Amino acid sequence: MSRRFAYLRTFFISTLCLQVYAINVTTTWPNDTFVGTIATLKCSWTASPGETPSKLFLSSNDNTIPNFFACDINTDPPYTCTRGALALDRHTVNSSLRGYVTMLINNLQCSDGNITYFCFIEDFLKSLAVSYTGLTVKVQPTVPTISNVQTDVQVYSNITATCTAALGYPKAGQIVWRVYKNRKSVELSSELRITVLNVTQPGDDKCNVRTTSSVTLYAYIIYQNISLACFVINQDFKPTAPENCTNPATDLCAQTGPTVVTYPVYGVWILIQPDSNLYVGTSVTLICQAHGNPLPTYSWTKVGDENRTLSIAMNGLFSTVTFNRLNPMDAGDYSCTVSNVVKNVNYSTTAYKTISIYGETTPAPTPPPAAIITAKPKPIITVTSTWLSDTIMGSTATLKCDWTAETGEIPSKLFISSFDDTIPNYFACDIDFDPPYSCTRGVLALERHMVNSSLQGSVIMHISNLQCSDKLLYFCFVQGAIHYLTVADLQINIKVRPTVPILSNVRLDVQETSVITATCTAVVDYPNTGRIIWKSYRNGLSFDINSDLRYTNVKVNQPGDDECTVRTQSIVTITAYRRHQNISLACFVISQDFKPTASNNCTDPASDLCAQTDPATVIYPVSIESLFMEPTFPQYEGDAVTLKCQAVGNPLPTYTWIKVGDENRTLSSVMDGLFSTVNLTSLNKTLDAGEYRCLASNVVNNMKYFAYDFITITI
Repeated sequence: MSRRFAYLRTFFISTLCLQVYAINVTTTWPNDTFVGTIATLKCSWTASPGETPSKLFLSSNDNTIPNFFACDINTDPPYTCTRGALALDRHTVNSSLRGYVTMLINNLQCSDGNITYFCFIEDFLKSLAVSYTGLTVKVQPTVPTISNVQTDVQVYSNITATCTAALGYPKAGQIVWRVYKNRKSVELSSELRITVLNVTQPGDDKCNVRTTSSVTLYAYIIYQNISLACFVINQDFKPTAPENCTNPATDLCAQTGPTVVTYPVYGVWILIQPDSNLYVGTSVTLICQAHGNPLPTYSWTKVGDENRTLSIAMNGLFSTVTFNRLNPMDAGDYSCTVSNVVKNVNYSTTAYKTISIYGETTPAPTPPPAAIITAKPKPIITVTSTWLSDTIMGSTATLKCDWTAETGEIPSKLFISSFDDTIPNYFACDIDFDPPYSCTRGVLALERHMVNSSLQGSVIMHISNLQCSDKLLYFCFVQGAIHYLTVADLQINIKVRPTVPILSNVRLDVQETSVITATCTAVVDYPNTGRIIWKSYRNGLSFDINSDLRYTNVKVNQPGDDECTVRTQSIVTITAYRRHQNISLACFVISQDFKPTASNNCTDPASDLCAQTDPATVIYPVSIESLFMEPTFPQYEGDAVTLKCQAVGNPLPTYTWIKVGDENRTLSSVMDGLFSTVNLTSLNKTLDAGEYRCLASNVVNNMKYFAYDFITITI
C-alpha cells in the first residue's frame, strides 16, 4: 500500500504552487508472516530525475522518530543504517541492494502484528514521501478437541457435541460439521443447530481466535449409529475440510462414536405360516416381531388359557410359537406382548392372532377348471393430518386428524401420539358412532392439550401456549375392522418471533484508516428462516457502501434460550476513509414468516425490527487542497489581488499566512467559505512581490499536524 503525506509534525517544502512529489515509495511483505518465522518488510523507492533521496526511516509511528532503523541512502549500497529506539534484538536490516532496504523480524510474535509499519524517504530539502502497510501474524490452527458428547440418547431428545479449537488469526478460520452413518457421509446440514462462541484460555493472545462450536441434532430413530465430526478449516493452512476424519492430526478433526438412540417398543405384528386353511394334525408357526431399542422381550399367551405353556423360540429378531400337530384345543386367540425398558420406564405393546382349525386332513378333490375371477380389493381407510394455524411460540397450535373409509370398513378408534405407536398417546377416541366422539386423555397429555371431537370424520387437538418442547413428530392412528391401523404423521416447526435488535460495541469516532464497527444482536426466528442485514445512510438518505462492509455472523446463546430460538450476533466493520464521514449504520432483522424484507429506513425500531447508530466522525490530519490567486493574469503595481488557500482535515484546520523573507509582516486573513483569503488591495513591488506560504494545521488524537504550500506574486 503506497500513500503520499502532505503533512507531518515538522514542516516540509513543496517547490511548486501545487504539491508534487517525485519520489515514490512502496512497502510490502514479500513472504508469509507466520508466527515463529522470519518476516521481511521491504521498503523500495524510485526517484525522478533531479530528485535525490537522502534518508530512509523505518518506523511503527507516523513520524520518522522514534524508528527501527535510519539509513543514509544517498550513496551506493550497502547503505549505512543506524538502529533506532524501536529496534529489538529480533530486528535486523539488509541494505545491500540498490533502491530498497529490508527489515527482518526474527521469531515473529503476536506483538509484532496489528501494527502499521511506515517507510519514510527524505530528500535534501527535508521533504518526505511515505508508504505504510499493516502486518497480520498468521497462526497455525490446532487439532480440535471434542467434549460434552451425548450420543446415547432417547428418541426425540438431543444428540450433542462441542468442538473447541484455535482457528488462527481473526476471521481466518472456522469449524464445520459433518455427519456419517456406517462410515459414509450423510447430508443432515439443515437439521444441525450450531452455536459458535469465542473463548480464551491462559496463554492465548489476540492473534489466535479460540472457538467452541456446539452442535445439536434432534434424535430420530433413523439417526441410529450416526456419528458427528468437526473439522477446522483455515484459509492459509487448510482451506477445505477432507471428506472423512481419517487422521485427526493432519485432517484437523475430531469425531464422536456412533449414536445409540433408545426408544420404546412399537409396531408389533404377528404373521402365521403357512397362511392357509389349517386342519387338525397339520403344523403352523406364529411369528411375532416389533421394533425397540434396547431389543424387546417377547411373551406369548393363549387368550382364556393364560397358564398354558407354549413352545417359544427366538429366530433372529423374531419370536415364534410352533404347533407341530394341531388339535381342536389349539384353536383360539393368541397374544404376543413385546416390552422393553427405556430410561427406567417399562413400555409394552400387544398384538393378537386367531388360529382357526377345520376338521381332519383329507385329500382335496381336484377342482374343475374355474373361471379367473379378479379379487375385490379390501376397503381402505385414508388418514391425513394438518396444522390449521400458524405454529408460533406462545400461541395455540391446532392439529387436525381427518379420515375417510370406503364401504365395508368401519373406523373404530383414533389415537393421537408423538410416538409411532398408539400407546403412549395424548388422546384415544371412540369414532365408531356419530360425533361428538368420546375421547380419553392419555399419559402424554398436559393441561395445555385439549381435544375437539364434534366434527364428523375429524378430531382436533389444541396445544395452547406452544413451547419449544412441543417440537415433535405427531402421529394420527385410525383403527378399523379390516385394516388394523392406518397412520399419518406430521412434523411441527415452532416459529419464534424475531426481536428488536440491540446495538453494542459501537465505534464511530475514529481516525482515518482505523475501523468503524458495530455489533447487532437479535433473535432471528427459528433455525434457517431469519438473518440480520445491514444498511448505511448519510444525512438521512440511503448511502450504498456495501462493498466496504465486512460482516461476521455468529450464533450466540443467552440463559433461557432453547433449541427453537436462534440468537444471532452480526458484527460489521469498515475501514474508515473520508468518504465515510457522517455515515450511520442500521441493522435489520428479516424473517420469512414475520418480516420477509427490510424497511427502507429505520424509522420505528419496534415495527421495523432495526437499530441504527449515530453518524460516524472520521478524523484525519490536515492537507492542502488548493492554493491560487485571483485574478490570475499578470499583476502590476496598484492592482488588487486575493490569495486563496483551502485545506482539508477533521477537525477543521486553522490557517497562518507568511511572506517568505518578511516573516514579521502581519498578513490579515479572513475565511471566505472554505477558503482562507489574504486581500492585497494596492500592490507595491517592493513590499508585496515575492513568495507567500499558506500554513494549515489541526490536532488529531493529541498530535498536531501541519501542511503548507507556496505561491509567488510577480509584479
